[in-house]
Amino acid sequence: MDKERIQAFADKVYDDIAGTMAAGMAYAGVKTGLFRTMTGKGAMRLGDVVAASGLQRRYVEEWLNGMAAAGYLIYDPAAETWTLPDEHAYLLASEGTDHFMGGLFFMGTSLLAVAPQVAEAFSKGGGVKFEHFGPDCISALDMLNHGSYEQRFTSYWLASLPDIVARLEAGGRALDFGCGTGRASLALAKAFP
Repeated sequence: MDKERIQAFADKVYDDIAGTMAAGMAYAGVKTGLFRTMTGKGAMRLGDVVAASGLQRRYVEEWLNGMAAAGYLIYDPAAETWTLPDEHAYLLASEGTDHFMGGLFFMGTSLLAVAPQVAEAFSKGGGVKFEHFGPDCISALDMLNHGSYEQRFTSYWLASLPDIVARLEAGGRALDFGCGTGRASLALAKAFP
């Protein structure tokens, strides 16, 4: 066997696990609002983040260190501060926009949570019911689609269906069955009261 190839693949496995751990920490940052707390504040000391977030100091400290190690935050050891760059906040603390990526972390935890059931389905079949993915999966889908529905659904996507737009403008009605959190229906209702 090629020892360099073994080492290269071992490095890949470690990178994948490190990414999984970083995704878990990023999930915590979205869920607790830590990314939002740090947005636009520049360099913050541990006490500043704790005071602004209202969260437990010990957990916040570990999260800050972990997110800095993962490259999500910038750490300045001389000043003992952490910074969430504006470019990172644009993607991590912009709920409701079409560029918010926080839902990906919720999806990751949802998919990992059902991994044992998926593995079992390989031998027993039957798949995994959507309900087993849990409420974070619904939140993930909502977070990933919320901004697009509000900013593009009626003004851009429906524009490619002029007959449907004309019917809705004339007072047509729509029924959205099994609509998740209802973002599509809400966008329709807002555009076509």
